Amino acid sequence: MYSPFDTIAAVSTPFGKGGVAVIRLSGPEALTVAERVFRPRSGKALSDYPARYAVWGDIVVPEGADASFGTPGEVLDDGICTVFRGPGSYTGEDTAELSCHGGVLVTRNVLTACLLAGARQ
Repeated sequence: MYSPFDTIAAVSTPFGKGGVAVIRLSGPEALTVAERVFRPRSGKALSDYPARYAVWGDIVVPEGADASFGTPGEVLDDGICTVFRGPGSYTGEDTAELSCHGGVLVTRNVLTACLLAGARQ
């Protein structure tokens, strides 16, 4: 059963239409899910960065995931993650936006990685 308190993931740009796709995570575990699928290239933890700070890194298959499109830890794409902490976000809850290369395959794989990491659609 779904709850209004679930952490959700969704593609928030036209699917497969642009050079960049944005997958938005929102809910109480948004930052945890983002940390499971995003590795900053700086080597720092995503949580070490302030809110609204765009961080470049790798989007990966989450550890422990049984993914048909890659092995845990495998890089799916490089991109940007921006975290918005509640209550100062648009929705009032924690959110994270993963910006990756556009196109159907990469966008679908990044969304699937977020779902395997604990979010729901």
